[in-house]
Amino acid sequence: MRIYTPHEEERIHLQKQVRGWARSGLLRKEQGGAGGTLDAALRTDLKRTNDFLRFVLQLFTVIISASAIGLAFLTLNPKSNGGAAVLLLFAALGCAALVEWIIRSLRVYRYGVEEALTVVAVVTLAIATGLTVGGDRAAMTAGLLVGALASFAAYGRYGFVYALLAAIACAAALPFPQDLPQHVQRVLSVGILLISFAAARALRREHEGTYLGDEYELAEAAAWTGAYLLLNLVVTDPGFFFGRAPTHDWFYRATYLATWLMPIAGLTLAIRNKERTFLTTNLALTIVTIATNKTYLGLPHHSWDPMLLGVLMMGTAIGVRRWLSSGPNGERSGFTPQRILVTDRELLQTVANVSAAFRTHPAPAPAPEQPPEFGGGRSGGGGATGGF
Repeated sequence: MRIYTPHEEERIHLQKQVRGWARSGLLRKEQGGAGGTLDAALRTDLKRTNDFLRFVLQLFTVIISASAIGLAFLTLNPKSNGGAAVLLLFAALGCAALVEWIIRSLRVYRYGVEEALTVVAVVTLAIATGLTVGGDRAAMTAGLLVGALASFAAYGRYGFVYALLAAIACAAALPFPQDLPQHVQRVLSVGILLISFAAARALRREHEGTYLGDEYELAEAAAWTGAYLLLNLVVTDPGFFFGRAPTHDWFYRATYLATWLMPIAGLTLAIRNKERTFLTTNLALTIVTIATNKTYLGLPHHSWDPMLLGVLMMGTAIGVRRWLSSGPNGERSGFTPQRILVTDRELLQTVANVSAAFRTHPAPAPAPEQPPEFGGGRSGGGGATGGF
């Protein structure tokens, strides 16, 4: 059972939407802006902070928690794995109790401190479980299993979406510590991710338009992306970078086919049901498929390949935009090329900044100017008092 009531969660969810609509000009400032009529009607007594301060509080809380646990280890100096596991177990329980007290007493919501303490509690509990189990494979399996269960419990209790994503990731990683062939590990992991995708999709459709619907929408996109990345061997198999050929030709061909079928199927579902997040996800996966296609087929790479990919993307975007704009009222089946929300512009600006920050070939520095051969004279080009 969540520590926040559904009424509080729904009001915060609606308030975020209203403020976004006001920033985009869909509502007047006195209606949806900070302090506006709708904004005031949706307020709660929960304390929140901005994203930057939230990140800073998370970082400092993790550092302080890790330092406190490290000090406890140095002071008590456990001699065995069992003693270390007990110490970590108490640390996890202490962090969990502190989270409960902070939220109940201080009435904070996504404030950073309680989030970081929850992460520390889950990680220390998973490590403690692994220390109590003998054998590397068994210890990793037990740690992942407890990590998945603890992350899912944290999501159910506090509503942290990234805890739900961590639970899915830990569950999907369970086949890898097992003594199985690589292709079997990947197939089992993809199966877990697709089951998670189907469950999240069903729950999202059940809670469409609510805060739960938005949470399950992110889980749905994340599970689908994880399954795709595991099937794209160029992205997730180090053997491609070390020249190792795939062990099973049938599996190699099947994954190549899957890298094309998954984005196509995802785009079909997203367009048919007008699912914004899922549509964006599959557009990104389509770009990854095109970018890794040559490597999959063993074709030589050329310096102009990125340029051709850019031209293809720009041409496709221009064509789709013109096609949508030519429809009645500038839209077709509910899709429009206009950026209605300001968050779209902010997302594009963020992507542009990131792409500029990670340039692989920095511009060459200009060559220093050479001094003239006959320079320095004070009585003409090469005066007697100048240096020559």
